[in-house]
Amino acid sequence: MNYHKNKIKTMKWVLIIGFLLMVLKFLAFYLTHSNAILTDAIESIVNVLAGSFALYSLYFASKPKDEDHPYGHGKIEFFSTGVEGGMITLAGIVMVLKGISAFFYPNNIDNLTIGILISFFSGLVNFILAKILIKKGNLLNSSALVADGKHLLTDTWSSIGLIVGLILIYFTNIFFIDYIITIGLGLFIIYTGFQLLKESVFNLLDK
Repeated sequence: MNYHKNKIKTMKWVLIIGFLLMVLKFLAFYLTHSNAILTDAIESIVNVLAGSFALYSLYFASKPKDEDHPYGHGKIEFFSTGVEGGMITLAGIVMVLKGISAFFYPNNIDNLTIGILISFFSGLVNFILAKILIKKGNLLNSSALVADGKHLLTDTWSSIGLIVGLILIYFTNIFFIDYIITIGLGLFIIYTGFQLLKESVFNLLDK
């Protein structure tokens, strides 16, 4: 029982921190009006939604065997991975469309220094959480924790790309870089979502 409680406790903390980071990223978008930062904030919504479903799946998986589920309820974690992958893919598509539309409806970017600092802080927190989740997920044999960890690791790389782009904009004042970053991050996130979907299907089919 402690085995399941450990997984649930870990996911609860990740969910709380994820929600706080989401609020912080939307604050960064409000201050900067950067489309690239907006895509990062939208990705945080996906983090919270996917994390919520992952938490539910961990509760469900902890149920003991019964007459209808003689092998237990553990496979819902694989389903949770698929749901997370689907959400990530959808978010990536929205980001790409947002980046393309920004070329036709551009907007000014302000307070880049604040945006860079918030993005750096968010990326660092996500990196630490990702490493903890992947390590614990492997230790506790939890595909839901590992999937969420990989998702947050993707967020870290996205944040690095975002920071580099914002620094370029800061020094060059070439604002369409923001739109290119948005599209690039969106494509990267679509790829990550597809990989999680594929992993979920393979696990559900006992590959």
